[in-house]
Amino acid sequence: MQLSVEVKRQEGKSVFLCRGSLLQGEASDYLFNLLTRSHRQDIILDLAALITFDRAGLQSVMLSSNFLAANHRRLFLRHAPSSLLEHIRRRHDFSLDDLYALHENGLVEAANG
Repeated sequence: MQLSVEVKRQEGKSVFLCRGSLLQGEASDYLFNLLTRSHRQDIILDLAALITFDRAGLQSVMLSSNFLAANHRRLFLRHAPSSLLEHIRRRHDFSLDDLYALHENGLVEAANG
């Protein structure tokens, strides 16, 4: 299944609902381009319906997070599969502190609207 992304607004934040596969090529490029658009708010990336991902998919999330942080914005993960978080911990030199889990930052109420 290809990646599809639905964009919603909740409490002044953009919520990107990902469905399908986040794989190298069109899907990972598409997600990076969506997440790094020139809007000025923080982003919530909801991965509840993500079926599969590969290294390029992980990199698109991490590079997006770094890009947003450099522009004083944050990327929050919602419903991130534990396997994705584990791959990030093992494969990348990026700190998970750069990605914010909603439950750890008191934003669950706002994100779940």
